[in-house]
Amino acid sequence: MATSTGDSVLRPAPSRILVVDDDTAHRQALIKTLTRAGFHAAGAVDGEEAIRHLDVGTWHLVLTDLLMPRLGGLPLLREIRRAHPGLPVIIVTAYGEWKSYAEAMELGAVEYLNKPVKRDVLVTTIRRALGDPGQVEASHGEL
Repeated sequence: MATSTGDSVLRPAPSRILVVDDDTAHRQALIKTLTRAGFHAAGAVDGEEAIRHLDVGTWHLVLTDLLMPRLGGLPLLREIRRAHPGLPVIIVTAYGEWKSYAEAMELGAVEYLNKPVKRDVLVTTIRRALGDPGQVEASHGEL
């Protein structure tokens, strides 16, 4: 809850989102989009690096690609369920198929989105996963 003190309003700290994607351009575009939407976003190049971030920081949501070298999205999701069971995870992939979708949902992913993802859909999905419907960006472009 925001508190007013004179002319300034104290706002809660922005939700921290870890973006995991081996495609540097896509990862940076996601981080930029999320930052503009009011989140604190940081990136990891694969599941192994993501686990290191998760072990040392506080995160409110993980947005991960499905197919990555070393440790992909589904093995990362399994590890998150083991070590951080309540942490929401959204899978974003260009290679969506029924089998990986079903496995992701069974493992507890909150959503499974196909690339390219429209900015407003991404932000709305994240806010819903965080329990904050908030304001949706006016932009309808794709990432």
